[in-house]
Amino acid sequence: MENKKVGIITIHSDLNYGAALQAFALNQVLKDNGYHSEIINYIKIPNFPPKYPFPLNVVFWLSNRMRFHRFRKFLRDSVTKKTWHSIDEMMSSFNEDFDVIVSGSDQVWNPVNLHDDFFLCYADDSKKKISYAASMGREKIPQSVEKKFADYIARYDCISVREDSMIPIIGRYTNKEIHQHIDPVFLMTKDEWTKLERPYKELKYDQFILVYALEWSESHNEKLLQLKKKTGLPAVSINTGNIKKIHADQVIYNASPNEFLYILDKAAYVVTTSFHGTAMSVVYNKKFMGFTGSDKPTRIES
Repeated sequence: MENKKVGIITIHSDLNYGAALQAFALNQVLKDNGYHSEIINYIKIPNFPPKYPFPLNVVFWLSNRMRFHRFRKFLRDSVTKKTWHSIDEMMSSFNEDFDVIVSGSDQVWNPVNLHDDFFLCYADDSKKKISYAASMGREKIPQSVEKKFADYIARYDCISVREDSMIPIIGRYTNKEIHQHIDPVFLMTKDEWTKLERPYKELKYDQFILVYALEWSESHNEKLLQLKKKTGLPAVSINTGNIKKIHADQVIYNASPNEFLYILDKAAYVVTTSFHGTAMSVVYNKKFMGFTGSDKPTRIES
């Protein structure tokens, strides 16, 4: 497969640090191993403004505008120069650009919000179709989408998933062998990640607890306050659009993925409810407190 053109369809443009880092990692590792690889820049729905009640949507847009541009800059050399906006557009001009198409990682197979594009519905039968560490983010496939899910899975030449719990679930819809593979962020070493770091000049503290949360509750605040009291350290929160109050001493709204890596590297502890927050804490060998969440704990547990 060397010198083959590989297209990766994944979640890469929603201001999520984990999504950006896993997309970058898979593409970079493929290129390092001799493939001509690119992330397919498929943007079906504009990212802004988000569907928050006015005026929260305006506040969110203004506070995240800089971060949006910094995310695009981080992935600029990884994504295709061409952007596709619909399945029909991809079917008409996409297939001539790639020999192999990969879907994953991250929650590309989320059955609650089934996206046809993440199942390579536009790819010709002649193209090699692979999933890499695909995740569902859920433990069950709704009956209403089972038929479509089975039809899509049948088109894959090779299947790998991220969580071990997915193997029996996907196994009900195919006779193909299903492999479990690690998330792409683990394919790069800590040294490789640190080379991408960029100093975040507005960071107020030399020693601190980093909070990276996609979900949050008052019980999490209680744990955070206990850790602050035990360590005597301030808390620095990376804002992810979560409107619930996190008891942090500094909130960072505009960090790029490179700056996120820098902040993570400098942190003494990490408190996170994010899969990739946990994963990157492991990569960076950090002391961390990870909350799994009630509805999708296997992402972190597995």
